[in-house]
Amino acid sequence: MLLFILLIYQYGNSQSTFYSFKLDSLEGGKIIDFAAFRGKNILIVNTASGDTAAGQYNELIQLKQLYMDSLIIVAVPTNSFDSETGVTGALNAFYVQNANWHFPVSARLSVAGNSTNELFQWLSQASRNKIMDAKVLTPFQKYLINRRGELVGVYSAHIRPLSVELRNAIKNAYQ
Repeated sequence: MLLFILLIYQYGNSQSTFYSFKLDSLEGGKIIDFAAFRGKNILIVNTASGDTAAGQYNELIQLKQLYMDSLIIVAVPTNSFDSETGVTGALNAFYVQNANWHFPVSARLSVAGNSTNELFQWLSQASRNKIMDAKVLTPFQKYLINRRGELVGVYSAHIRPLSVELRNAIKNAYQ
């Protein structure tokens, strides 16, 4: 009985802070460790190369260039909405070979539904992130984490990466 209680306690507290998350990188054998990004704003974008919003990739590159020293962008390919059907090799060709992106790309993850990745459970549930519920509704939904590891904003695919709204949020998150 005591072991069962300890396991429940450990599981319930296992990803208690944003910086405790790690994702497999699309570049085999590498890990994206969010603890390495302490002190920076982080924009997590669930992406899908076949989605109608895929034109936002170029804006993400420009956004990264605007905030080179203070913003980390992490792209998370997902097929949760049936618009990222590439297998690992095709994803590598699309994401990793675009070296001018200068931001990490995770391995393909589930961001919605029964098999939602732990990071996206944290991002989308107030019971985990202590801030807000923000269900993942579409590809190119963006999650802004401030330099203290707190979720400070969620932006739909309709909010473009270079929008005044998102740029102001990034500036305000760093203060």
